[in-house]
Amino acid sequence: MIEIRYQTRYLYTQYLWKQLEIIQPKIIITLGRHAMHPFLPVDRKISQDHGKIFELKSPKTGRQFNILPLYHPATALYNGSMRKVLLADFKIIPKILEKYGNKK
Repeated sequence: MIEIRYQTRYLYTQYLWKQLEIIQPKIIITLGRHAMHPFLPVDRKISQDHGKIFELKSPKTGRQFNILPLYHPATALYNGSMRKVLLADFKIIPKILEKYGNKK
């Protein structure tokens, strides 16, 4: 079962990279650890990495992408104490877009 999930993730990740090469976003904001893992190693923790920018290069073209992992909004539903953290993370998005969104 684990092998099947790994294979499925690998296939979809390859498709995701192809889409990103076409779209060429300036920044990718991931919501939650599962969304973060196609870009960052699976041993990375959302609790340590949320709100930080990571520069990542495409495996095929070397094009640089900026990744901003954030908690998934459902986190605040399951754990009310995370609401402030979630709101703080979302408040940095305009600053991040201003800084990285206009790069050519």
